[in-house]
Parts: sequence; C-alpha cells; structure tokens
Amino acid sequence: MKTKIFLAVSAILVVAYLLGPRPAAPTYSATLPNLSDNLQQLETDVRHHEAALPLKPDVEARIIWADTNRTITDVAIVYLHGFSGTWHDGSPAIEEVARRTGANLYLARLHGHGMRVAEPLADYSPDSVYADAVHALAVGKRLGRKVVIIGTSTGCTLGLMLAARFPSDVTSVVNWSPNIALRHPLSFLANNPWGLSLTRMIVGGDYRATKMQNPERAKYWYMKYRIEGIQQLQELLETSMTPETFSAIKQPVLTMCWYRNDAVQDSIVSVDAMRTMHQQLSSQRKRFLPLDADAHEIGYAAESKVVQTVVEESVRWISE
Repeated sequence: MKTKIFLAVSAILVVAYLLGPRPAAPTYSATLPNLSDNLQQLETDVRHHEAALPLKPDVEARIIWADTNRTITDVAIVYLHGFSGTWHDGSPAIEEVARRTGANLYLARLHGHGMRVAEPLADYSPDSVYADAVHALAVGKRLGRKVVIIGTSTGCTLGLMLAARFPSDVTSVVNWSPNIALRHPLSFLANNPWGLSLTRMIVGGDYRATKMQNPERAKYWYMKYRIEGIQQLQELLETSMTPETFSAIKQPVLTMCWYRNDAVQDSIVSVDAMRTMHQQLSSQRKRFLPLDADAHEIGYAAESKVVQTVVEESVRWISE
C-alpha cells in the first residue's frame, strides 16, 4: 500500500514539474528587412532610432565609415556584442580590424542593452535580439558588397544563426569567444519547467550581480540585471546552437577563445561546446584558435592580453 501511495505521489510531482511555467518558444524570422539604399538616409535612420531611446552615453548603434566619402566598400563588417554588454566589449579590436581591411563597420546594439532602465534585461528574448541581428545584417548588406559577421560571446550565437539562415548574405564569420553553451553546470535548468524559480534559488534573488572587474565596465555593461534575462538567454542557446544550425553553415568560420589548459580557460562559456560546434560546421575553410587571453572578451583591451593577436588573425582571415 505504501509503495502505491509513494508511486502515485511521485507521479503527481513529476506531472506538476513538467506542467510548470517555461519560456514561450521563440520565432526566428527568415526574411531581411527592406532598408534604404541611400546610405545617408540609412545612417540617419540608425541615429534617429537610437536617439529615441534612453541609452547610456556612447553605446548607441552606429556606422563607422571606411573613408570620408561614405560609399559602399568591398567588405562590410557587422559587429554583434555579447549578453549584457555593448559594442565596447570588442573595442578597440573591432575598429582596428575594420580600418585595416578597409571595411565599413556597423556596430549594432541589441535589444534591451545599453539602456538607462530600472530593470535591465527584464524584457530580453531570443526573438528580439535575433530580430536586431537580422536588421544589422540588412544594414551590412547596404554598406558592403560582402558581409563579414564578427561577434563576441552571444553576438557569435546570433552570427552563427545568421550564417545558417542567410547563406547567400553572409560571406564569412569570425567568432570571438562564442557562446555555444554557458559553462555554469546548472544553466540548463534556466529554461526548463519552473526554470525561473530555480534560477532565483541558484542566484539568490531576482537579480544577477557581477563583480566590478574595472570601473569602465559599469559604463558599457549591466553589472546587475534581471534573472529573466538568464532564462531567455538559455532559451536562445538551446533553440539555436544545435547540430542542425552548425551543419547548415558552409561559409568560412574563424573561432578564437580563451584557453590555456583545462584549468585555465574561459569561465563564462564552454570551450568544449565551441570545439563541438567547430567540428560540426560544414565549412571547408575553418579554424579554431585558442589563446591565452585571461579574459572572456578577447577583443576588449582593458582586460584581454591578446587584443593584437585577435586583430592580426581576424584581418588575415578576412583578407585571405
């Protein structure tokens, strides 16, 4: 009798868990927006969009032209920043790569980032940041005859999605510490049933606070943000960073990351997951390059020891 009661209670608990709240399935657009062919109007549209939002200083999306003529270049670079940050997480490496390759550069700002708001990343969602990445690709197509996507961390997540879904529009991908999977061993729980409640227990509240590594970070990153963002980030990763996505990518892909050895490596994202991604790419031309960076954002000069190497390897990759 006791065994039957135990089994019945266990079954009820399992059902209750499986029926618990979880994120809605995201919808990823398969079409590019139609933007102005007039480059002056395009830049004006970008500026007006950013000016209408309560942004922190110097984080807005922008076009950096290869020369004062503001004309189309052979290659345009689209830069996608990481989760909770802004384009500064790849600076000054990204500007130097664009300068040395003679490329127009679009520094995107993804939905919900870089804003002066009370609840940072409370409305973060896979759909919203992917839509901004698609828009960024459309901008890049206006700026150059070929488009190279460069990203940091979750910006790479989005860049790989673009390469898989828009194969004729993305020429090449350069990954700086790609977020294929988070390194935290319990991150998979975040978007499971009751994931938000479980994340709240793990984090210890409604917010995740990060330690100040240097004073500059507070200007361009969120040092404290809502845990809803973590849940939605995990949903983005699980619905996009899959063998199907990787096998659909045939463009050249360069991946660089922080890895010295098994004991000293990126503490934010999984290097093992990066290696798996690299193996599953259908690209004939691909390279995986571990670097002793001592930092997750390997293109960010205030923390990374290998910015010059990141620049040199990225320039070589784009130029070959």
